[in-house]
Amino acid sequence: MNDSINHTHAGALNDAAPACPDLGSPGVEALLASVWRASPLGIGHLVNNRLCAANPKLAEITGRSELIGLRFPELFLSTKEFERVQSHLERELALHPVASIETRWLRADGGRVEIQLNVTA
Repeated sequence: MNDSINHTHAGALNDAAPACPDLGSPGVEALLASVWRASPLGIGHLVNNRLCAANPKLAEITGRSELIGLRFPELFLSTKEFERVQSHLERELALHPVASIETRWLRADGGRVEIQLNVTA
């Protein structure tokens, strides 16, 4: 008998607005900003392999108070691991809009953390 329990979480906002706002509207921007801040997942935005945005959870996961400007490879245990992940993600993103891989990152305190990395193009 399998004693493990799988949990699935979903959330929805019950807004009194008569219709969904346009994606570019201030209401949607405020909603996305709220999700960014409160997400239980680490979220970052890379440009040229540097973090240009990171939510508070990503800082907590990595143990780093300042992530902006950090080179993405610096989060990995080794150059070899970064290259493995990068190669996998490039192959997957050529075929799919989202790519995923499990890896380990190096925390600022020298600890290691298991990461399920999901990337979009």
